[in-house]
Amino acid sequence: MVSRPMPTKVFHFTRVEHLSSIVESGLLSDSRARAAGLMQIEVGQQSIKQRRAETPVHVGPGGVVADYTPFYYAPRSPMMHNIHSGKVPSYQDGTDRLIYLATTTQQLVHADSTWVATDRNAVLKTAEFSLDDARVTDMIDWQVMTLEPCIPVADHPDRIERRMAEFLVHDTVPFGNLLAIGVKSPDLAAEVDQVLEQHGSSLRALVRPAWYF
Repeated sequence: MVSRPMPTKVFHFTRVEHLSSIVESGLLSDSRARAAGLMQIEVGQQSIKQRRAETPVHVGPGGVVADYTPFYYAPRSPMMHNIHSGKVPSYQDGTDRLIYLATTTQQLVHADSTWVATDRNAVLKTAEFSLDDARVTDMIDWQVMTLEPCIPVADHPDRIERRMAEFLVHDTVPFGNLLAIGVKSPDLAAEVDQVLEQHGSSLRALVRPAWYF
């Protein structure tokens, strides 16, 4: 039995081209980013994006899933694997220019973020939503977050959807609430650091190829 790691790290990935606007305006929900015209390069699967724009959230501030900025509890998510494998028809540029924006649930809670947690992919009808951090400890399958690779087996057919459990922050995550930026290569780290320096941020990229496929 794997216990909840403390602090509880969470990860969001996006294209490096979005970093400048994120430093300036924060990490926006899909709804906000689209409305502001800040979605330069869409890496997500369009059919899933549409479902997120239609799936209601019945707790907290409500709205739909797309009104929240999503974080996963582990890197190397099934979505990242789909991108790596070329299974996203609208995005075929691989993972080399994707960056991870990392923080902890404790940091986000301490910052008074309005959040909702799910025990699996938020668009699934079986997903449980909770506003209780203590409930998060119980409802997330922490063992599945450690599995490499994360594949379904006969006695655990829902492993992949549980690996996609989400910590959803409503509307916006200010850049100051992000604690680390992970990249795949030293070249991308240099590019990220240049953007950060231009904006006066002391944060620097961490080269973490193990977070990628």
